[in-house]
Amino acid sequence: MISLSLDGFVAFSIQIYVGLSGTLHGLFGLFALREALNGRKSSWLLVSGLVAKIAWEQFVGPSSTTGELINARVAIEAHLAGALAGGFLAIISLVMSKKTN
Repeated sequence: MISLSLDGFVAFSIQIYVGLSGTLHGLFGLFALREALNGRKSSWLLVSGLVAKIAWEQFVGPSSTTGELINARVAIEAHLAGALAGGFLAIISLVMSKKTN
């Protein structure tokens, strides 16, 4: 739900979206950031990698081979919205767990 709302702000060119890549980016971001915030230092590498991938896609564009492989346009806006939603949920999860402890 959050990523769909975020997608409305960042994606104006997508009219039909089919796939799970945004959800996968969100789940990856959620768990990687949550682990990093809970003290697992190696998870910061995963978070950094996700941020670098999203930044690369936003500034350079998606991989042309991926587009050819799926025979469709790669929805990089969904990747961004999913990752932002996952990061937001990781922070909310951390705040909520600190309130209960």
